[in-house]
Amino acid sequence: MANPANSSENPALQAWVDKWSAKYPPTWDKNVQPLAGRPSFGHKEVEAVYQWKFRRLWPQRKIDAMRTLSQNEVISLTGRAFSCADELGALLILTLIPGARTAGASAILMAHDPERYTVMDIRALRSLISLGLWSKGAQGSQASGLRWLDYLHVCRDLAQRTNRSLRTIDRALWAANGHA
Repeated sequence: MANPANSSENPALQAWVDKWSAKYPPTWDKNVQPLAGRPSFGHKEVEAVYQWKFRRLWPQRKIDAMRTLSQNEVISLTGRAFSCADELGALLILTLIPGARTAGASAILMAHDPERYTVMDIRALRSLISLGLWSKGAQGSQASGLRWLDYLHVCRDLAQRTNRSLRTIDRALWAANGHA
């Protein structure tokens, strides 16, 4: 198959997004969808995000680490991040929550506002690399706060080029896991 991202035709890229987003189990989002739009998250909400994001990567360790902060500290940090106009600032604030790092912080932002944010993780980066939209050498293959704004720009551009929601792009990138 020709690389759909290098084509000037949106239909090929749309077909790629549709194919891979359809492979994402829709029931997986049921615990994070109700979090959208909340002004802040507490322990319970961050725990739901960690269980969703890190389901295969020892979420309990991350939950236990997060719970070393008080409920008020978690509410304060998430509230500050959610009201932050600077998207890099929002991510960096959330990396102060133990266990979050860049992938977890981006997942918290996505759960809060899936129309504005997407999850930056290794699976999504592999997919962008395979599509020729991300440079492993120049931009790296790991979630990084240094590349967060670049990543958001690429994902938003992909959503615009395919006329798909950012959440649909997010699901497709995760499900494809590097397959073109």
